[in-house]
Amino acid sequence: MIRPKVTIIVPVYNVEKYLTCCIGSILSQSFKDFELLLIDDGSSDLSGEICDDYVEKDARIRVFHKENGGVSSARNLGLENAQGEWICFIDSDDWVEVDFLKELIQYDSFDLVVGGCEGVGCMIYSTKRNENLIIDFKHPNKAAQILNANNENTISAFYYSWA
Repeated sequence: MIRPKVTIIVPVYNVEKYLTCCIGSILSQSFKDFELLLIDDGSSDLSGEICDDYVEKDARIRVFHKENGGVSSARNLGLENAQGEWICFIDSDDWVEVDFLKELIQYDSFDLVVGGCEGVGCMIYSTKRNENLIIDFKHPNKAAQILNANNENTISAFYYSWA
C-alpha cells in the first residue's frame, strides 16, 4: 500500500443516525489521497455494521472494533494504525465540507493545524514532523493564528483578530 498523505481517524460510538453523513462527507472530499480509519468503540447500535458496510465500498477505509474504552482510547488505536503523513480527527456526528482536506494540506510545512470551527466543535490536524507549528482557529466571531514556532515552542509570529 502506498502511504497516504492524510489519515482520518473517526472514533465511532452509537452514532448510527449521523454516521452515514459523516462518512459520506469524508468520501466526497476533493482531495483523494487519504485513508479513513473508523474505530468502533463497542457500539450497541448499528454503527459497527455501518462501518463494515463502508469497507466493502472503498479500499481507503479500514475498520477496527474494540471494547468500549472512550474516545481517547479509540483515537489512540487509530494513531497506532495510521499510515498517513498527516493525522486528522473527525467526530462521527460531524461532517466536513468538500474542500476540507484540500485546505488542510496547504499547511504542509507545519506540524499542527487547528481550525474548522463553526459554532460548536473544532477539528485538529497534526503531522508527524516536529519543526513548525500553525494554529488557525476559525470561529464566527474570532480568529487566531500562531504562524510559526520552533522546536523549543518559541512563537515567532502570532495573529489574532476579532471578526
